[in-house]
Amino acid sequence: MASMIPVKNFFRFPSRNDIAYHPKQTGFDFVSRGSKTLFVTIGDSWTWGADLTPTQDNKYRLNHVYGNVIAKHFDYDFLNLAVGGCSNSWIAEQFSQLVKVERMMQYDTIICVITLTEAAREFNTKWDSTIDYSKWTKQNINSPADYYRLLGCINSKSCKQIANALSVSLKIKLFVGVNYVDPIGTHDLQDILFKDTWIDLFSAQINNPVQGKCYVASHWVIDRFEQIFEINPNLNKADFLTWMVEIIDNANTRLNYISDSTYFKRIHHPVASGHKCWADYIIKSLE
Repeated sequence: MASMIPVKNFFRFPSRNDIAYHPKQTGFDFVSRGSKTLFVTIGDSWTWGADLTPTQDNKYRLNHVYGNVIAKHFDYDFLNLAVGGCSNSWIAEQFSQLVKVERMMQYDTIICVITLTEAAREFNTKWDSTIDYSKWTKQNINSPADYYRLLGCINSKSCKQIANALSVSLKIKLFVGVNYVDPIGTHDLQDILFKDTWIDLFSAQINNPVQGKCYVASHWVIDRFEQIFEINPNLNKADFLTWMVEIIDNANTRLNYISDSTYFKRIHHPVASGHKCWADYIIKSLE
């Protein structure tokens, strides 16, 4: 049962000045099946279905993206709130908006799966402006390992926002997963967090365990971490560089893992079998 207001109209699609998503992405996906249940996915390019074909063929993408595979299985209406390159803060904002408008949507039930991405994509941007990094680093950074706590601090802000929004929802059933990195700062979502990450399922399929812990992998994110010295110039640079070497090594290891052309295309995005793998796992969790 569709809302009188088009479902996608409840949400604002960002401009490319806000998020550098793929130019062929022009809006959110919505598929109506006349259902009284709406299935919603929220995430980044993995959730959007980037690179399912070399040309980003929209029909193929929509047929094979994990969210619609799940929605078809249950015959639910489907809404995909996903944008490539987004941060977990942006993801949290979309869920908060979903809670705000749930009463205006003519559905009996809304089931939502959030697939979180790497930590700190929002570092030192408008998306994390409520974090006082100067105060936090003065109080918490005393060794290289403490910078991992910084990643946890950034991610926990988004997770807390999601948990707070869920606490006032009347009809949303929420499940949370993580794509190609390891969870960090997710304690507020522990009761609804999938046991396995998407990358864990890949490793089981190919019998090749993921090595090490990786919380952030994209070099465009890692490159921004040096801005911490503009915020707090008194931090120990040797400690920071020690941590950066470890972060970069872990990132390269994880990026190499998701570069296998059998399972991933272009910029480390899963092929259709990878989406089916994640979809099958979620379907079992929902049944």
